[in-house]
Amino acid sequence: MKTTATERLELRIEPDQKATLAYAADLMDVKVADLVRSGALELAERVVRERASTVVPASYFRELLEALDQPGKVNKPLHRAASRATKTIDRR
Repeated sequence: MKTTATERLELRIEPDQKATLAYAADLMDVKVADLVRSGALELAERVVRERASTVVPASYFRELLEALDQPGKVNKPLHRAASRATKTIDRR
């Protein structure tokens, strides 16, 4: 099912850049807007895919889960600081 595009995106480019886009679109037998849209979306999707998540080896992930299953170790200075903070916080 094809939807109708309703949003606009405008940008300024150099004349030689426009000529390159027009030539490439002509070679591909597509409209310049379609060429630019598909190229920009391809890049945007790749950036999101690469930067929105962190890929780690399975062994690292397994070690992380095992570490999270272990009981925490008491950090005495942090525990004292947290105890003092609860006494100074105004809870209304």
